[in-house]
Amino acid sequence: MKLCHFFILISAIKWSVFGHQTGSRYKTKLTADPPWTVVFPGETVTLNCHTSGPGGWKYSWALEKQGTTVPLKDSNGEDGSQYILSSVSESDGGKYWCQAGRGNEQSDSDSHTLAVSNVKASAVVTIDYPDSVVFSGESVTLSCVVKGASGGWRYSWARNTKGRLENLFRSSAEDQQYYTLSPVTVSDSGQYMCQAERGSKPIIQTYPGFHILEVSDPPKSVLTLELEWMEVFITESVTMRCDIPLGSKWIYEWYRDGQEILVDRASSNSINGNRYTILSTAQSDRGNYTCRGHRSRKSVYSETSNAVTLQLTSIPKPVLSLETAWTEFYSGEIIFLKCCINSTEWTYDWYRDGQKLAVDKSDFNSNKENRYTIPFASQSNKGSYTCRGQHSRRSLYSETSNAVTLDVSEILPKPNILQDPPSELIYTEDTVTLRCGFGGHSTGWKYLWHKDTQALSDTHSVSTDGSCFKISSAALSDSGEYWCQALRGEVNFYSLHSDSLKLEIRARAKAVLTLESGWTEIFITERVTLRCEIQGDSTEWIYTWYRNGQELPIDKTASSRGNEDTYTILSAEQSHSGEYICKVKSNKNSFFFNNSNSVTLKVSEIKPKPNLTQDLPIGKIYTGDRVALSCGFVETSTGWEYLWYKEPVQNNTESNRTVGSNYTIDSAVVSNSGEYRCQARRGTVHFHSQRSDTLTLNITVEARPQAVITLETAWTKIFSTNNMVLRCEVQASSIEWNYTWYRDGSMSDLSSRNGDRYTVISDNELYKSAYTCRGERITEPFYSVTSDSFVPQDILHKWICVMGISGFLILLILLIIVVVLCRRSQKLGKLAESDGFYESIDPLTESHSTSNSGLTNKVAFYSATNLKLKNQGTQNSGVTN
Repeated sequence: MKLCHFFILISAIKWSVFGHQTGSRYKTKLTADPPWTVVFPGETVTLNCHTSGPGGWKYSWALEKQGTTVPLKDSNGEDGSQYILSSVSESDGGKYWCQAGRGNEQSDSDSHTLAVSNVKASAVVTIDYPDSVVFSGESVTLSCVVKGASGGWRYSWARNTKGRLENLFRSSAEDQQYYTLSPVTVSDSGQYMCQAERGSKPIIQTYPGFHILEVSDPPKSVLTLELEWMEVFITESVTMRCDIPLGSKWIYEWYRDGQEILVDRASSNSINGNRYTILSTAQSDRGNYTCRGHRSRKSVYSETSNAVTLQLTSIPKPVLSLETAWTEFYSGEIIFLKCCINSTEWTYDWYRDGQKLAVDKSDFNSNKENRYTIPFASQSNKGSYTCRGQHSRRSLYSETSNAVTLDVSEILPKPNILQDPPSELIYTEDTVTLRCGFGGHSTGWKYLWHKDTQALSDTHSVSTDGSCFKISSAALSDSGEYWCQALRGEVNFYSLHSDSLKLEIRARAKAVLTLESGWTEIFITERVTLRCEIQGDSTEWIYTWYRNGQELPIDKTASSRGNEDTYTILSAEQSHSGEYICKVKSNKNSFFFNNSNSVTLKVSEIKPKPNLTQDLPIGKIYTGDRVALSCGFVETSTGWEYLWYKEPVQNNTESNRTVGSNYTIDSAVVSNSGEYRCQARRGTVHFHSQRSDTLTLNITVEARPQAVITLETAWTKIFSTNNMVLRCEVQASSIEWNYTWYRDGSMSDLSSRNGDRYTVISDNELYKSAYTCRGERITEPFYSVTSDSFVPQDILHKWICVMGISGFLILLILLIIVVVLCRRSQKLGKLAESDGFYESIDPLTESHSTSNSGLTNKVAFYSATNLKLKNQGTQNSGVTN
């Protein structure tokens, strides 16, 4: 509505300015030179008005400004067809018209709007490239546009590279506003500027425009697989993405093993932008994939991407197995089936005879991971079982597994028990093995053993399943009734009990190998008998003889022969040396063997020769001496008895004794002189040694000097001292002797010996000992006859007896003297009282004194004697004690 009012207003203005108009069949056209509608102060604009058809037209001009139309004067040309604005100002802006008139005809032109801008124009640089990133090798065109002004511009181009300004291009004609780089390089990067000018006198220049151009080398593509998991199964969908880090507007090319992938409409694969999708993978899709991009004009390609290998996995086929090694089951037994795919991301469906089995996970018979459990087998569980996997994160099913057939028997199994060896006669130390089993047609069993009513531990089991119960060394306590039972499975399933087997152990008879002679060192030609002894019925045993592990043949005609339990070597040889054993075998139990202990024989090739030696005395032998001869062997040897020989032959007397290997002459006589030899023999069949070397005895016809012990301690000192001194002396000899003392037959301690004297310290035990001595020297005779024994205690007893009698007599005499003196003193007293004895004594004083003195001395003697006797009695008492 407002637009209508505006046009009515314009028509009214025209009418008022130009007057009444009449229609014209000719068209009037208004043109401007230059033709732009926006000008700047100072520019010149020429408006021309022209009417088609024949001439003769006159023109008038008008300006509409701010809603007011003002007629214009001073038009140029005779007909006024030109209106010149020589130097426009802001007031010249408006809408210009021209009107042509000829006669009654009039024709109005279209309007031309002229805007005079008081703001300097600005140049703007644009680029025709479709992307913000430019790559080397491409073609780039820069365009300079003046904002806020019409055309007619001439353009200048420059580039600022790292602060250095470089003029590139200045146009000589209007509207050459483009600057092209083809092909562009990285070195063309920089800040590009343009500025515009127009008119014959370029008084108007725009502000410069800028554009920063960055040129990069083509980037490298990056290829990735858009997968949530690394494993790809055949028939699954796979999407690959090709990323180019710079730029856009890329067109992507795809390659497999270097060959470009072309997708046609018939293919199920697709390319969508930078993604390549294989909807259903197949074996042929395996390979190394790469990608790259190019611009629409294919002037630039990105670098080929990294290679991505697509490895496809075939749809897995699960393996169905029994967790047990057996397929034959019994009613009530638990059964575990296991469906195996080498991954944890599968769940499983179960089938019996092709029918899917419903699984209640709250029930014991549940699908727990890859396991299917039949907790209590029955006839209904017979059949062929299969399984199939379903991926837990994808809509993917595996192939169907292999089939496992289950057979369930209603009859419980019963094991058999056997004995090895089967003999009924078993001895202690024998090895007995009991075996429990089902005859080999049933597997997976472990076995329990019972004896009488007690369960047995598995310490005797020698097999991993316990089917063999071994008694390595039977004892009497192993006798009893044995039976077994089998079990198997994760949850134990028990068989029936076997029948019982009775085992009776007898005490083993031990074979003992002995030598009848008792000695193992044998001499050549000696007879040897070995005896093998074993308890029991002698008719039961069979004997075999071995030397050094080799069986000895029984040849009764040879030098060695065996007679059942004995083996005799009739005449020993060097070859008979070695270790002998006997082996005993029972003819009632073929498994009974018993090896005896070993006996080692050592056969010497040289007959032994005894040594004949003489004990003391050495050197000259005197009549009456004791002579001892010994016959024996240097090395230890047993079982010998000895024979004695003398030349010339002498009749044995009672003084000559033969005891074992010793020959003793208790008291030598001249007839004992001669050459002596000895010989040894042993064995029931006598084996004689060699005779010894001779030993000559020469008996000298004279007596050996006698040693005598005497008591050197004085008789009066025996009770007043603690020690007793003994003296040894060889009688009737003026030769210098050394002496040896013996106590109770043994040589005395040297600390108590002092040459021919020996001190016995006061001691009850030492006084009880018997002391002897013997004289010795370095020339013949080398020694004397040993003295008779001397016992100190015997001497003390004699002295006590003697001193006891003597003391009694002395005391009796003293008592008599005292009685006599007492009576005499009484008589003297009475005489003094009656006769004045004391007064009349003076003339005999000396005589009486003498008498008294003598009496006093006698008393003193008796007193001293009594005291001495008393002291001696005390000492004797101590010695006796």
